Amino acid sequence: MQAIKPQLSREYYLKIEEANTEKHELYQGEVFAMADGTFQHARIGLNVTTELAVRLRTKPCQPMNSDTLRTQYLS
Repeated sequence: MQAIKPQLSREYYLKIEEANTEKHELYQGEVFAMADGTFQHARIGLNVTTELAVRLRTKPCQPMNSDTLRTQYLS
C-alpha cells in the first residue's frame, strides 16, 4: 500500500517559509530543503545576472537573484 502524502498550498508554504532560516522549495505540493550555496555558485550567478543586466539595459525588464525574489514574495 502506498502512503498518501499531504499536499501543501502555496499560501501555507510561504507562511512556514517566512519563519525558517533555511531555504526550501515547494514542488508539486511537497517541500524540499535546498542546499547551501558555494562561492563558485554565487560567482556564476553574479556573472549571469550582470550579463543579463547589461543586455536588458534598454528593455522594460530586469534580472533578479533568488534572494530578491524570496524577500519580495514573503513581504
